[in-house]
Amino acid sequence: MNEKNYWQRIRKQQLSRRRLLRAGGRAGLGAAGLALIGCGDDDEPQAVAQQRQQQQQQQAMAQQQDQQQQQQAMAQQQDQQQQDQPQAQQQQQDQPEQQQQQEQQQQAAAAAPADDARRGGVLRIGSDIGLSTYRAPYLSSSAHIPLYIPFWDTLTKYSPDGLDPQPHLAESWELNDDQTMLQIKLRPGLEFHNGKPLNATEVKRSLEAMDDEGVANNQVKGIMTKYVSAVDVIDDVTLQLHLAWGGTLVYDVLNYAQIHDVDDIPNLDGYSSLNGSGPFKFDPSSYQVDQYAAGERFENFYDPALLDGIEQYQFPDATAMSLALGAGEIDLTNRLPKPDYERFNSDPDFTVVVAPPTLAIWVLGMVIPNENGGHPAFADPKVRQALYRCIDRERVANETFEGLALPKNILWPPFSPGYDEARDRDYFNPGEAARLLEEAGYGPGELTIELGHGGGEANEIAQVIQAGAAEAGINLNIQLYEPAVARDRFLNAKHESYLSSYAFFALHPQTLPVMNFQMRIPNSCAFGPDYYQALIDSFGTAESDAQRNELLEEFNTLLDNEPWIAPIVTRSDIWAWSSKFTGIEFDVLSIPSMQRIHQV
Repeated sequence: MNEKNYWQRIRKQQLSRRRLLRAGGRAGLGAAGLALIGCGDDDEPQAVAQQRQQQQQQQAMAQQQDQQQQQQAMAQQQDQQQQDQPQAQQQQQDQPEQQQQQEQQQQAAAAAPADDARRGGVLRIGSDIGLSTYRAPYLSSSAHIPLYIPFWDTLTKYSPDGLDPQPHLAESWELNDDQTMLQIKLRPGLEFHNGKPLNATEVKRSLEAMDDEGVANNQVKGIMTKYVSAVDVIDDVTLQLHLAWGGTLVYDVLNYAQIHDVDDIPNLDGYSSLNGSGPFKFDPSSYQVDQYAAGERFENFYDPALLDGIEQYQFPDATAMSLALGAGEIDLTNRLPKPDYERFNSDPDFTVVVAPPTLAIWVLGMVIPNENGGHPAFADPKVRQALYRCIDRERVANETFEGLALPKNILWPPFSPGYDEARDRDYFNPGEAARLLEEAGYGPGELTIELGHGGGEANEIAQVIQAGAAEAGINLNIQLYEPAVARDRFLNAKHESYLSSYAFFALHPQTLPVMNFQMRIPNSCAFGPDYYQALIDSFGTAESDAQRNELLEEFNTLLDNEPWIAPIVTRSDIWAWSSKFTGIEFDVLSIPSMQRIHQV
């Protein structure tokens, strides 16, 4: 309600009440006296009676006049109230909307100066991997995260605490009733960095570029073509994705599918151009292969960044990045070495954050005998179960990672559809491992665990497993390989057993057999019986959540009874940045948003 009109009405009401009281005052009576007029005494003398009669007549005349004035005043008040009522009703109806508008205006007024004050500056990012290793439109490694998020955006991203998609380039989306079709609405007016419209047709082309061609061994290869059978363009901002695998699995695709200008992808070979979709516009003149790249704020982004720009510097390893961060040569790294954690964490000039424990985990792979390698003992699931129980996960977390990692008894995080609390228990039990080995007929023997990480954390983890295996009667040898050799042995299942840290275990469990090196068929452990392939195929044909849950239970039972990989601990990726910057927030897969980063 308008404040001026409100107080005008109050003044009118007060005036009307004074008029009513004044009518009784003129007759020398109060409000009670008005009720006693005409109540005389019959025994009074005549003169007195005549005098009283005259007084009563005068009072009656005065009363009549006052009553007429009172009636006129009340009539005027009613008329005014009738005139005011529609306006008051409209004002009451408008009040919530006006209050909301005022609150929005106040918030905008408060935010605008704050954003203006925070706007500016350049964030210098350190990485031990270069843009030249990025294979569009796929995410090849978690190490690429600081490199690609400035330049490309996705349709949706997962929330900070689970698998709930959040809007990015997509404004909204909706699954149909049987969850076989997803309709996506883009934000209106989207553009690539060169001004080319980023419409539904371009998104369709970008999604369809996610095929197997020329992307050997990439973990996300085929994920789009596995889950989506067709993409239809309805209008400039609307697409329909027809799902080959029903349900919410498609959000795993949308989370990782950076939207590219497909016509520009060939130029990414030498980065002669990069027509991106993200908050920063690539500067091709700045690019030095495996050394340096830069970008400036893209003003036409739907949520423009606060920073003026970003710079990316490549280093040979994490130690070199740590030195550069301490010397003020860079502002941020996502690969701070664990030994440097305490030093930077205790320094107020830096902010240190251990990435959410869902990005990646350390696992032990047990390779089934195959034409390339493996170990004969691992043909028996009981031997694999035994080695699973030789891992002291608490010790690895507390000693090797100094409390910065969490023990992982099972593959799935608590928010995962595949998580089962009853299964999430400590499996370390060398005595039970020895019993399983005896049942398998595998007496004291030797196994080799192979590492391709040059020692370090992997070597420390292997030594803990070695100690547990010794208690169970297994002589576990540790073999180091050069990274390139170890990668070949890993991809072709040549190891006997191995240690590895890989991502994507926080996605829907059904996605792992589709795209993860260690879970898909063929995989790094040579595990691929027909019944496993049948289970994978069933994920795609399930028609209800109940059926999907039954299949997840079957999947978990298979992982219990015939494990080929054993989770150990979460990987402790340590992000560190100069305290001159703030606003860095992560989603559940440790991917930060660039838009709200700003100078303090």
